[in-house]
Amino acid sequence: MSAIITEFNRVLKVEGTMSHFIDMSDHFAHFDSSISIYNFLSFSTTEWSLIDNDIQPQNRMRFIDYINLYESKNISIQSQKTWPGDPEAVKRIKLDQGFRNYTVDDLAISHGYLVSAGKRAG
Repeated sequence: MSAIITEFNRVLKVEGTMSHFIDMSDHFAHFDSSISIYNFLSFSTTEWSLIDNDIQPQNRMRFIDYINLYESKNISIQSQKTWPGDPEAVKRIKLDQGFRNYTVDDLAISHGYLVSAGKRAG
């Protein structure tokens, strides 16, 4: 993801705008009612690498990870919006240890929207 954001920022004109709508839900839940949109947070990185695929790839980054990524690239966020999701559904799954340092509210965010302006001239 870092390389994609770097490239977006590189080709962005000074007067340009980046706008990203991010779906942070487990896409398998959209057609399997037995799992929640947070199901993929229960798998380790190794386990997830066996489940995820090139036809329907899924990114398990959380919204705070995107904020931190933009900040690390010195990309100025002009506006942001999040959909809070369902914290109670997050509490019902057994999180993989890789996600246990996040707050429940950060994990529950299901979708996010980020807008950033082009680089300053000079």
